[in-house]
Amino acid sequence: MSRPEKFKTILGQRLSKFRKQLGYKQRPDFSKILGVSVVTLGNYERGDREPDLQFLLLYAKNFNANVHWLATGEGDMFLAAASSLPLNADEAGKAALQKAVTAVETGLCGLYLPPDKKAEVIELARSVLKTGKTESLRRLIHLLITLSSTK
Repeated sequence: MSRPEKFKTILGQRLSKFRKQLGYKQRPDFSKILGVSVVTLGNYERGDREPDLQFLLLYAKNFNANVHWLATGEGDMFLAAASSLPLNADEAGKAALQKAVTAVETGLCGLYLPPDKKAEVIELARSVLKTGKTESLRRLIHLLITLSSTK
C-alpha cells in the first residue's frame, strides 16, 4: 500500500496531477520518458527541490503540457487538443515498444539473442527511436550482428 502524497509546493502538486492525468500512476515509466531519474521526479513532485525551466519544457516537448499552467495553475493543462494526445500511458508505451521490437526483429534478421539480451537491445532501440535518430539504430543493430558473429 502506498503512502499518502504530501506536497510542499503547489508546483509539485501540479506536476504530480499532470502525470496522473496521463494515466501514469507510478513515477518510473514517466521519469524514463522525461529522461530523468525517479528520485529527481519524486523530489520535484514532493517539492523537495524546485525544477528549472528546462525540466518543465520536457513536459511540453513530450506531452504538449502548457508550461504556464504547470508554473502558475492558470490556463489549460495541455496546449494541444485532447484528441491529439495519447489515450493513455499504456497505449503510448505499447506503440513505442512495438516500434522498437519491429526494428530490432527486422534488423537482426532472425539472429538468435538470449531473451535478456534481446530485451536490453529492444530498450536501447526504444531510446534511440525516441530521439528520432534511425541511423543510430541501424548502427546499433549492425554492431550487434557483428559482435554476435564473432562469438
